[in-house]
Amino acid sequence: MTAAKQPPGVEVGKAFDLNMKPLTQDVVGSAEGHSVKLPNFNVPYAVIHTHPACGVFSPGDLLSFVDNESLKLMTAIGHVGHIFAVEKVPSTIQMRQTVLFGS
Repeated sequence: MTAAKQPPGVEVGKAFDLNMKPLTQDVVGSAEGHSVKLPNFNVPYAVIHTHPACGVFSPGDLLSFVDNESLKLMTAIGHVGHIFAVEKVPSTIQMRQTVLFGS
């Protein structure tokens, strides 16, 4: 993804099928805002997007995740190594946070 090429605070995202074949090119949020809008698909898919401020999922992120049955996995990656993930599994939604590096 082209996150490193963007001004501070700009989100970048990309959608993939469950075999990690890209469904989109990099999608870049506006310079004025802090969010990126990825398209919805009718096949099971996953999205990866940056969270430059390292925050947890926004209400809009979670609403998009819940409202789209085909969206099976969403991740948000912060610039200091925080990774947030939410995944749909049968009969439940699981959330977890992993810190790869940083504090």
